[in-house]
Amino acid sequence: MTARALSRYFAYEGLSTDTHVTDQHTTYGTKIIVATKREAHYVLDEILGNATDIPITEHATDTHGVTLVNFGLQLSPRIRDLGKITRYRTGSKSEVESAFPLTGPLMTRELNTDLIAEHWDELLRLAGSLKFGHATASLLVGKLSASSRQNALAAALKEYGALRRTIYAARYLSDPAYRRKISRQLNKGESLHALKRDLLYAHEGMVRARHLDQQTEQAW
Repeated sequence: MTARALSRYFAYEGLSTDTHVTDQHTTYGTKIIVATKREAHYVLDEILGNATDIPITEHATDTHGVTLVNFGLQLSPRIRDLGKITRYRTGSKSEVESAFPLTGPLMTRELNTDLIAEHWDELLRLAGSLKFGHATASLLVGKLSASSRQNALAAALKEYGALRRTIYAARYLSDPAYRRKISRQLNKGESLHALKRDLLYAHEGMVRARHLDQQTEQAW
């Protein structure tokens, strides 16, 4: 049920694992996901649903782990082509460019703050549902991100995510220490994957288990 043919990575069929690593190189979450689906939809599952007592305050990921919907969390991604993303302003073009002559022209779209305010209570209820496990983040993020006919709540969530992404981009571009911090965290995850590849011996790297719980056990 989880395997897919993907000639770019697999000779036959394969699956992906989404692994969460702490600053101390320990793994606190591993999730088997379908290789053809975007991993960004599953980023929050192990953060919100893990069984540890680790206080998670920030999550570093790469471009594939990012959508506007899950930017509501303190997401710290290393985004490819960051200069090409749309940056949002909270006022009119003339007001922003007058107040910030250098950076104002970079803010090319006005944020719909009224939409965020109108649906703020619903956004809080959505966050509560995720936090207390009433719904999985992958289900909600996937549906809200992929819906062709956007409802008002999805639009408000994306506007809020756009605001958070703009703030993040400004910090990332202006703070070299912050950029190095994100790179170090992502490199820890890559180092752990490299170690697993070197140590992997069961079935010579093949996942032969048919059921999700057995696949997850091998991924761990």
